[in-house]
Amino acid sequence: MRLKDPHHFVGHDMRAHWSERPRIRRVFKRLPSPYKTIGLIVVSVVLVSAVVLIQRASFSFLAEIPTSGGSFTEGVVGSARFINPALALSPVDKDLVTLVYAGLLRPSSNGLRPALADSYAISEDGLTYSFSLRSDATFHDGTQVTAEDVAFTIELIQQEQLKSPQFVHWEDVSVEIEGMHTVHIILPEAYAPFIENMTLGIMPRHIWEGIDIDAIPFSDHNINPIGAGPFKIDRVRRDQGGIPHSFELERFDQFILGRPFLTSLTIQLFRNEEEAFAAYQSRLIDSLGSISPELLTDSVDTLFPDTFHAIPLPRTFAVFYNQNRMPLFTRSEVRETVELLTDRNEVINDALGGYGHPLTDPIPQNERSLETTESFDRDVRSAEAEELLNQRGWERSEEDGVWELVADDTTYRFAFELSTANTPELVRAAESLAQQWRAFGIDVTIVAVDTHELAQSVIRPRRFEALLFGSILGREPDLYAFWHSSQRTDPGLNVAQFTSISADALLEQARRSADSIQRNEAHQAFIEEFAEERPALFLYQPTYLYFAPRHIRNISLTQLTEGNERFGDIHTWYSQTRRIWSGVND
Repeated sequence: MRLKDPHHFVGHDMRAHWSERPRIRRVFKRLPSPYKTIGLIVVSVVLVSAVVLIQRASFSFLAEIPTSGGSFTEGVVGSARFINPALALSPVDKDLVTLVYAGLLRPSSNGLRPALADSYAISEDGLTYSFSLRSDATFHDGTQVTAEDVAFTIELIQQEQLKSPQFVHWEDVSVEIEGMHTVHIILPEAYAPFIENMTLGIMPRHIWEGIDIDAIPFSDHNINPIGAGPFKIDRVRRDQGGIPHSFELERFDQFILGRPFLTSLTIQLFRNEEEAFAAYQSRLIDSLGSISPELLTDSVDTLFPDTFHAIPLPRTFAVFYNQNRMPLFTRSEVRETVELLTDRNEVINDALGGYGHPLTDPIPQNERSLETTESFDRDVRSAEAEELLNQRGWERSEEDGVWELVADDTTYRFAFELSTANTPELVRAAESLAQQWRAFGIDVTIVAVDTHELAQSVIRPRRFEALLFGSILGREPDLYAFWHSSQRTDPGLNVAQFTSISADALLEQARRSADSIQRNEAHQAFIEEFAEERPALFLYQPTYLYFAPRHIRNISLTQLTEGNERFGDIHTWYSQTRRIWSGVND
């Protein structure tokens, strides 16, 4: 049998299909109205569902990625004077320096990463740091960043006449350049934490070299700087007195780590924290940095759950005993009693509103849960302390209830002065401690002194009995400056004047070692010896409180040494996204 022409077959089929359409319409017309309505609804639902399914299928093959666009306004408290890596001292100055300048290395959420340098090496003896600069790194004015700029920045800081806050980090360092893109930084002795200094912003030599050293603090380049950072100053707004009150920044498209996604941002200055916090609550600004705990309420986590960050800082606060000036503290049972009676969580709640972490040793942690876990039973602790003192011959005075001891022809009275700075946080901490100790029969007098006077008249000459104060450490804690016996006198920072030959050896080993495991082992051994002697009572590690912009994504704040480092990864922050086709496996 012969088959029909295929084209004839198809054509016949199509004619049959189209001939059915009038019949369908006639059937639909004969349906009652309710059935027509139901039919239309069913058809509509099917069509809408089909569209949704097609959209979802399409989205499953699309990836959302950051794209250019967006900005935010951040409030900070204080004034800006030196947007200059060599002179920056205030939090506002440091914030703007981090945004405008770039260093050989840059702080990030994962530690330090190369920035202007694409690689570096440390010699086996730990004395020479060699950096290879990126050949495509430029300043905001298009000038290439070279080794001469690096050398100029360091040598400028080393000039005592400038009085740079960075001087202490670079005082005895020498710099050698090799060609345009290689820098050798040479230390007089090995110092493992020195690498952190490489985040120093590099200043353009061609801008600053013609300015006399005495004129540098007064240069307009301190307010309108040229750096190589992710953002550059676009406009400075001033009040009627000519004082800057806001800085408008635009992104630097040639930033060496990649063009920032955000196109601009504004740093808005406030006179005090109350004004700044009110502006944030009213949404006049998008974010707010460096807030004091006393401004916050218990509901802050509920009100701003997605934007509030409390990041542990590498700082420690402690009570340092001056055994040379106060013989009371030479007695081990006295130091042990004070330790037993101190509820660190109570101090944190009273002084910091709960935003801190208890510490029992000199080394803070970079990442910890902020939930306090140290258990404290005052009745049990008081009983232990009383038993300890009784065993050593102490008795409570019948006159005022203060503990006393007669030993070796000397009468000891459990009473001392607690000196501290007259800042709200430290005064509250001192009052919390005094209240705890007084309840047991220890007579404590608080001496709150202006911060500058405390440094000059109390700490430097070691003129105190007990001192409540804080220490700032970096990512790699260097305990040498705070506890080595060579640092007992000014300008050393061993304010407790702790002396131990074995402890000195451990601190020297930790400072010299380039191996992090060996450093940790040496520090751990030191902590064990420290716990035996108790030359100080460690209390807490504070946190940096930050309200991040609500609409900005990819903000990671897990590791900060100072508040300004929150901007370390700002070139990766974004608010706008787009979708692109992702790869589909066959």
